[in-house]
Amino acid sequence: MRKIIVGIVVALLLLSALWAGATHWFAVRTEEQYKAMLERASEGGQVKSIRFVNESYHRGFWVSKARTAVTLQHPAMASREMAPVRFTLDHEIYHGPFPFGAKSPEGQVRWKPCMAFIETRMVLDPEAQSKLKELFEKIPELASMRNYTLIHLNGSGEDHFVIPAFQYTYDDKDGATVDWKGLFLRMDFSADLKRFNGTVRMPGLQVSAKDVDLKLQTMQHTFRMQEGAHGLWLGEAAFDVPNFDFVPKEENGDFHTVLVQGLKMSTTAGASDESITYGLALEAGEIQIDGSRYGPGVFQMEIRNLDAASIVRLQGTANRVEAADPSLSAEALQEKLQAEYLDILAALLKTSPEVEITRMEFKTPFGDFAGTGKVTVDGDRWKSSPDLSQLPSALTADVQLKAGEDLVKRAVSNIIKGQILAHGGEGLGKGLAEGLMDTMASSMAAEQLQSLTAQNVLVLDNGVYSLHATFDDGQTVLNGRPLQLQDFMQ
Repeated sequence: MRKIIVGIVVALLLLSALWAGATHWFAVRTEEQYKAMLERASEGGQVKSIRFVNESYHRGFWVSKARTAVTLQHPAMASREMAPVRFTLDHEIYHGPFPFGAKSPEGQVRWKPCMAFIETRMVLDPEAQSKLKELFEKIPELASMRNYTLIHLNGSGEDHFVIPAFQYTYDDKDGATVDWKGLFLRMDFSADLKRFNGTVRMPGLQVSAKDVDLKLQTMQHTFRMQEGAHGLWLGEAAFDVPNFDFVPKEENGDFHTVLVQGLKMSTTAGASDESITYGLALEAGEIQIDGSRYGPGVFQMEIRNLDAASIVRLQGTANRVEAADPSLSAEALQEKLQAEYLDILAALLKTSPEVEITRMEFKTPFGDFAGTGKVTVDGDRWKSSPDLSQLPSALTADVQLKAGEDLVKRAVSNIIKGQILAHGGEGLGKGLAEGLMDTMASSMAAEQLQSLTAQNVLVLDNGVYSLHATFDDGQTVLNGRPLQLQDFMQ
């Protein structure tokens, strides 16, 4: 029995020693990882706009404490007028393999092995604290904003940022009430900080003021990014707002009821060898303005064949030019930047870039609108004569537009009406009744559209106006006919 007890004691001592050794090892490794992450984050690809500097690190056995100074630098031209933004981050770092005392953003104790768990809060300088003191007293939830970072055993990790929900009523004459449902960020990152996946979710926002009510439902942003060749960030992102309501409490000319459903935006950035492609897509399910229904609508665009090295050069141009000679005046800096941008543009045009609107559609109560368009630069032609005055000879373009007859008439009539009002002080619009002005604008719009149809600028077929224009080798063809200047001088 005595041997068993001795064995248990020895085993416990060995386990304690191993535990202490492991905890110390994790404490050392956590400090190394923390400093390495700050260094990699400060590298920032090609745009050096943010800097992280370790101010202090006090390593403890179970918990360490650290402080990071953060500097946000404005772009080169703006930085001459605006001072950098600086603030400090305080970190409480719980070491692995089991970070005792650490709790997840949901308040749960963590038992899963990890390298470290870090709780971060922002520390404002005295001036900022004095400015925000009243705000924090009115909305104490804002002072409890926190960031939580979990570093896995392999050095990768996940980040959680939380802004708590709150309700607040302003004590001014408007008495607006804000019901903020909070904001939650979850982001996963690789050990080398070259890959990020995440979601930002805002459950909702409601504002009730004297004149209007605003309601935003469950806004969500997702992203997936990775660092590619030359340090460019590639990947995709999406932004989704299911419902947005803006409703006046009383009918007046100052506000219009706007209800939006199914608002979405997505972006993509991809690479093939040294060629970069960017994409943008916008979508709206339905938009109601004072009861009139518009939509659905779609807009899709791609920019292709962009030279990666030139894009990198473009991103860092302003800071690089200013750093080369900080004594430059604003005018001299502007001249150098202009020359640099023209040189970058010349390099970009060599790879035959394309800009294409692949889809553009929108439904309205007065008819539908649709269109496509594409502009391409022939890189070989450009390289043979790299002068901006010769650029048209290297361009090709193709544009097609279609719109309902009533929609076009209304659009042109509204433009003319705006011109009448703009010259009201000179007599045209001054004193005209609303109905008379509408009649005059409608009549002038009909004359203009008839003239454009006669000149083959627009084609009217079965209640739809259309236009098809191409440009190649310096020649424009409009609706199947070569365009001549005298056509517009009749």
